[in-house]
Amino acid sequence: MKYLGEDARDLPAATLLFPLHVRSKSGDNGVVRTILSIDENEHSMIFAGDVPEGSYAQFMEANFDRLIDGAVGAARTSYQALSSVAPDLAILISCVGRKLILKQRIEEVEGVRDILGTY
Repeated sequence: MKYLGEDARDLPAATLLFPLHVRSKSGDNGVVRTILSIDENEHSMIFAGDVPEGSYAQFMEANFDRLIDGAVGAARTSYQALSSVAPDLAILISCVGRKLILKQRIEEVEGVRDILGTY
């Protein structure tokens, strides 16, 4: 609770602001897991997705601008991989955690559209 500061009073909803970065001992890039619930009786947390035993885990802090910048950066990387040719189709995949953090903000989609083009 020390890490969460004042947000600790808003548990379990506040956990969406602090996803968990999980990576294996082999040093892979890892994955991000959203905390779905907390079981205070068992002193445990339930995550959206696997967290393999022995993994390294680190709490992250959600940042609206960095979420949007990450999507735009991924679009830019994809566009460059396509030799800067606008694709016929782009599929954007998100998760409930992003939706709950960003709410109705559409800058993420607009930024990707600016990079990949519109039809």
